[in-house]
Amino acid sequence: MLYRRVATLLLPTSVLLSACPAPVDDNEDAFNNDDVDTDTKGEGMPDEATTSSTGDETDTTSESDSTDSTEDTTDGSDPFCGDGTVDPGEECDNGANNADDAECTAACMNAYCGDGLVQIGVEECDDANELDVDGCSTQCILPLCGDGLVQQGEQCDDANANDSDFCTSLCQNAVCGDGFLHTNFEDCDDGNGDDTDDCTAVCEAAVCGDGFVHVGVEECDDANDENDDECATTCDTILCGDGEIVGNEQCDDANMDETDACTTACTIATCGDGFLQAGVETCDDGNVSNNDACVGACVPAVCGDGFTYIGMEECDDANMNDGDLCQTNCVANIYGDDFETGGLMYLPWVTNAPAWAVQTNQKHAGMYAAKSGVIGHSATTSMEFTLNVPGPAIIHFWHRESSESGFDFLRFYVDNVQQGQWSGNAGVWAEAMYNVSAGLHTFRFSYQKDGSVVVGEDAVYVDDITFTPQ
Repeated sequence: MLYRRVATLLLPTSVLLSACPAPVDDNEDAFNNDDVDTDTKGEGMPDEATTSSTGDETDTTSESDSTDSTEDTTDGSDPFCGDGTVDPGEECDNGANNADDAECTAACMNAYCGDGLVQIGVEECDDANELDVDGCSTQCILPLCGDGLVQQGEQCDDANANDSDFCTSLCQNAVCGDGFLHTNFEDCDDGNGDDTDDCTAVCEAAVCGDGFVHVGVEECDDANDENDDECATTCDTILCGDGEIVGNEQCDDANMDETDACTTACTIATCGDGFLQAGVETCDDGNVSNNDACVGACVPAVCGDGFTYIGMEECDDANMNDGDLCQTNCVANIYGDDFETGGLMYLPWVTNAPAWAVQTNQKHAGMYAAKSGVIGHSATTSMEFTLNVPGPAIIHFWHRESSESGFDFLRFYVDNVQQGQWSGNAGVWAEAMYNVSAGLHTFRFSYQKDGSVVVGEDAVYVDDITFTPQ
C-alpha cells in the first residue's frame, strides 16, 4: 500500500483516476493484475497509460476508460433531504415522514411556532408574525373569547367568564339589554327593550311612578305625585263610582246617589256641598253663607237664629229683647241716621262752627247727606253724637272726600280715639265699619285741613249711619 501510494503521487491526475482499482475485500493487493504491464515495461515496449508518465508528452488514459471508472465510484449515494440521515445543513430528517405539518418539515427543518406551517396536533394556526390580534396568536393558538386578547369580532376580553363585569363571557362590552346583570350599574337586565315588564328598557326595576305601565301590576303610571288626575300615586286608575277609594277620593260607594254619605264626586257629604243629605240636612245651597235662606248649618233661616237673612230681616240678635238694637221680629230699632229728615235731627248731633249741614248735591242714597263746614287752612270742623249702645254692635257709615290728598283729612273718632282717616279727590263713596261695645259712646266726624293748598270741593261727606248687632 505504501509503495502504491508513493508511485501514484508521481503520476498526473488523469493517470491516477485511470489507475484507481475497484475496491476489494480484506485489502487485497490491487496490483496483482498488473503483471502484464510490468513485463511489457521490461521488454522496452511501454503501454499508453504508463509511457505518458515521463517527458513532456503526456498522454492520459482514454476518455471512455475514465468515465467508466468514475461511474463505478459514485454508485448514486449522494446525501439528500428525505434520506433519513441528518446531513450538514439539515436540522432533522425523518425520511418519508418529513412534511410541512409534521415535527420535521419537508425542508428538513424543525417545526416551530412562527414558521408559517401548522404542525398537526401541536399548533392550531401559524401566520408567521408577532401579532396577537390578527386571528392567530403568537402562541399559534386560534382566537378564543376568554383568552385575554381582544381579537377580531370581540369588543373586549378580560379572560374570565364573569357576566356581571364590564366585559361579558361573549367578549362584548356590557350594555343594558344584553341579558347580563352588570353589578353596581344595573338593577336588572332581562335582555329586551320592553318597558312594561319587571325590568324596564333602561335596566331599572319597574316601580310605580317610573312612567311605564307594569302589565299585570299597574293600571296606570303617569310619573307624577298628583292624586287629582286620572292616575293615583299608587298607579291605580281613579274612577269615582268603581267602589275603590283611590287617589284623592274621600269615599267611593259605587253608586250615583247624591243623598247618601258619599257624593257622586266621591267626597264625604258635608253641609255646603250642594247635595241634600237625606236624614241629616234640611237644606244645602252649596255655600257657607249665613245670610241667605239656608244658613251654614244646612237648616232654613228663621228669625231668631242669630243670622240676618238679607232681604228678609233687618237684624237678628237671637234674643227676645225688644229694647236692644233688634226687635224679636227681626226688625231693627232705629239706631242711626240717613239724614232723610233734611237736617241733623234724628241722632243727638252736636256741631261746631262753621257747622256741618245736610245737603242734596252729594249723597250715597236717598236725597240727603251731611257735608263738612266751610273752613280755611289749618282749621277743623266737626259733628258728633253720644249714644248708649244697647249691646255689642257694628257702626256702619258711608263717606266721600274731595280734598288735598295726604294733607286734608276726614277723621272718625270713638270716644276721642281715632279709628280711621281718608283724603283725596277720587269723588267716590266708600263704606266703613267698626265694632262698638255696649254702653255710652261718643262718635265724632271731623274735617281737618293743613296750612295750604285747596283741592277739589275742599269738603267731605257722610251718609247712612247705622248700628247693627255684632
